Order: sequence, then C-alpha cells, then structure tokens
Amino acid sequence: MGMFTHTVQISTNGTPVEGLQCSILKDDELYGTATTDATGTAIIDIEDGFIPSGAAQIFVSGYNSLIEEFELQVIPAGYGIFVDDYTISSGNDDVLEFGENALLSLTLEIYGMSSATNVNFELTSEDEFVTLNDDIDFIAEILLGETVTIEDAFDFDISENVPDEYLIEFLILANCDEGFFEIPMAFQAFAADLKLESIFVLDENNSTPDPGEEVTLELELLNDGGAEAYNLIPSISTSNPFVTITMLPLSIDSLNAGVSGTYPVASLTISNDAPLGEILDFDFELTADNGVLVTDMFSLVVGLDIEDFESGDFSTHNWNFGGSENWVIDPNSYEGLFSAKSGDINNDSSSDIFIILNVLQESEISFWKKVSSEANFDYFRFYIDGEMIGEWSGEEDWSEESYIVTAGNHVFQWKYEKDGAVTAGDDCVWLDYIIFPVTYQSSGAGGTTIPMATELIGNFPNPFNPSTTISFTLFNGHTGITELDIYNLKGQKVKTLVQSILQTGNHEIIWNGTDDDQKSVSSGIYFYKLKTKDYEKINKMILLK
Repeated sequence: MGMFTHTVQISTNGTPVEGLQCSILKDDELYGTATTDATGTAIIDIEDGFIPSGAAQIFVSGYNSLIEEFELQVIPAGYGIFVDDYTISSGNDDVLEFGENALLSLTLEIYGMSSATNVNFELTSEDEFVTLNDDIDFIAEILLGETVTIEDAFDFDISENVPDEYLIEFLILANCDEGFFEIPMAFQAFAADLKLESIFVLDENNSTPDPGEEVTLELELLNDGGAEAYNLIPSISTSNPFVTITMLPLSIDSLNAGVSGTYPVASLTISNDAPLGEILDFDFELTADNGVLVTDMFSLVVGLDIEDFESGDFSTHNWNFGGSENWVIDPNSYEGLFSAKSGDINNDSSSDIFIILNVLQESEISFWKKVSSEANFDYFRFYIDGEMIGEWSGEEDWSEESYIVTAGNHVFQWKYEKDGAVTAGDDCVWLDYIIFPVTYQSSGAGGTTIPMATELIGNFPNPFNPSTTISFTLFNGHTGITELDIYNLKGQKVKTLVQSILQTGNHEIIWNGTDDDQKSVSSGIYFYKLKTKDYEKINKMILLK
C-alpha cells in the first residue's frame, strides 16, 4: 500500500452517506479509522504509515445499521523493503520515556523483488531530543515471502528534556545490491510533569501557623505527565526571620503518571514575635531522577487576620463607607469593648461598610452580627462582589455567620437597608469579630504586603451615587508614572485622578463624579483606565442620579 492515508467513499443509490465509521483491520490489528463526511468520504490515516501486503478488511458501521465487511487487497507499489513489525525495549517496559536508553528490534520483509542482498541499514533522526548510539546494522539476504528479524538493531537515548507525549521521527536508510530505500518510523515519548498542587498546615486548632506554634507542613505533589517519576526529593526554604524550617527525612520512591500524593515535608516553628497577618513566602524545589527539577513559590499567613474594632476606630483595616451615613464605633459588642454599628439613617436609605481584599487561597470569612430592625422590611445584608450572600431582619442577638471564599480579588460589604416607612427596635445593626480569609492584605499589626502583580481590581460600589472607590495594586519593581483617568462614552477624557509616581502596594482612589473643572458630570456609563509603563487596562462603571 505504501501510503499514509486511504480514502473510502460510500453512497446509496448515488446519494452520499454521512456519519458512517470506516475502519481498516489486517490480522486483527486496527490500522486506522475515520467517519464519512457530507460527501460520503472518509479519509483514513494509516497508523505508522504502512499496512503489510496481503488481504485486509474494511468494516463499515453506523447508527441503526448492520456492520458490513469489505475485503481490501494491499498491494505494494513498485519494490522495496518494509518493516513488518518492531519491538522497543526502554527502561523496564516498551514505552519511550524521558532520560531512558532504548533498543529497537526490527522484523523486515521485501516486496516486488525476489531478494534483497547485502543490505546495510542506518537509523537517522534530526530530532533534538534523541541521541543515536548504535545506528548501523547489516543483513546478508532477505528472500521474498520470508521475514528477517534483527534483535536490538539500533540503540538510542531519549533526552531528559523531551516534552510529554512528544512524537520522535526516524528515517531508516536501507542500501542493498538491488537499490536504495527509505523507511520512515515514528514513536511517541513520554515525560513526567511534576507540580506542587496543594499546601496543608497541620496543627491542633485552626490549620494556620500562629505565633509561637510548631506545625507540620504537608505538600500535595501531582505527576501530570505520561511517565513515572522516581526518587523524588522535595525541599522548601525561606528568608523570613519569623519562621524556622526543619526538613523531615523524606525520599519518595516513585510517583506514577496521572497520580498525586500528599507528603509531610517539613516542620515549621513560628516565632513568638511573628506579627499577625505576616506573609511567609517559601521557595519550593523538587528533584527526581533523569534530571527533573521543579521550582515554585507559595505563601502562608501567620495567625488569623481579625477585625474586632478594639482600636476604637476603623484604622486597622482599609475600610470604606457608603450610603446615607457612615458606620460608627459602638460599645455594644460581641467580645471586647467595641463593635461597629450602622449609621443613623432615615427610611428608604442605607448605611454600608465594605473592604476590598485580594484573597490568596480558598478560605473562610466569618463574622458576628446583631440585628434590631422592623421585621421582614428593614434588613441587614451581607454581599460578596455585589451578590447578596445572607440577610437578617427583626430582633436577632449576637450570632456568627461564615462563608467559603475563592481566591482572587473580592469586595466584602455589610449593609443596613431600610424600606420607605416604619421604624422598629433600635433601628440599627452591629458587626464584630470578623475573621478574614487568607489575604495579601495584612492587619495593621502585620505591616504592608507587597502585591504579586500590577492589577486594576475594580470600583465599588458600581453603579454608584455620588462617589465610588477605584482599587488597584502596583507590584514590586514597577517604575515610572502611574496614570488613572476617567473617560465618557465618546472617548473624551473627563478627569485625571492620578498622574504621578506611586509606591508599590495597594491603592484606592475616590472619584466623586466631577470633571477636571470640579463640575458634576451627568449620569451614565463611564470608563476608567489604569496605565503604567508595563500595564494598561480599562473598566466600565455606571453613575446613577
């Protein structure tokens, strides 16, 4: 046959038939399959590019139809030498894997001539991921109708750096008294693809490294590749002065392809002086046989980031306010001396407090709340990214709520909302003892955290009236002027909010709905653009009046 594809055309009474599966088999081995298209044509890719000569079968099947069999005579074109069969010995199996040595055995036949004599074989490849060691062999004679097998004909090495599921192409040159022939072959090679999948902190209470605590660090490792990895050795390091690492004796014999495993890697001792909210940055390294080296980074947060308003103000976190009246500090508390209380508002109005956080990993936010309002009409509501997560009304004493939060930038908002009439109870709500999810933003005691990247996070509230807060981060190492501008729907610049050199960190800029001349702009859609030397992004917001 000597071809890489075979075309089958099927019709009934001259009408092409679509959706039939056509498969070629010879000696119970499948050489290729394809499905007919709208023209009744199926182009079958032939596996390995060759079918040995002789009788083969084409099987045709489809929905609500019987399987039909047709005979196909495979007749070589011209004359030459072909590979009837082969075996590969690589490592401890017949699969080519990264860093392995391989031996290739061939079973050969001829066609179109009575014999091939004094046959010299040379294995060639231009692929960067293969090294040929023994690439020459010789057969004195091959007679028509017989097969000749060369055990361990060729020897080659697969590179440690070969990608997973990579196709390596070879060309065997056969030179004999009867002529010169080229025999193409291709084999797929596989590699391990190791990744740090998850981090777990094992302690006796909150799965968080606390000041003065010793915890065990477990790491989940994933082999996402097609080859097994052997003799894995993970390690971690840090330059943070508030943590001491004691590596645990660990050598992982193997990790199968497509499998993950969780292993105790180190013991961490957290300093008594470690600030709450301190970010512990770790460098991760994993080595394995055949030159595997994986590096990564991860972070842990010391202690729980708690807002209990015991400072007597709102200074420990970057709080924002909205609605008709700001929230205030109040002595009616769940614990300690103080809590936060909604502002003194009238009917058909609201008072809200919100914070924008960059959550490092999926974790939990919890808080205590108290409600005294007109039942079923005036509500205390909690929102995440503008979506209401919970609401409470009437008379409710202190109780706790908790919710799982995904990684990423989020807006957490607590709002007291009143309807158009009637006042009941104390007509307010209280908030206390908030435990924030694991974030890049630390508490006031923990100092400032350096963002991982420059990012325009968003504005809140949106829609807004009369003002909104635009949040963005600038990563460590950014240089030059930072610009934050407002544009209308016509693309005209309305106001420049920032045009200066800003420090690395988290930034929040308030736009009060005025232009560069301090005149109030009309309601509608506006765009705000953050631009630095290496970053530019535009978001949309809506001003309502």
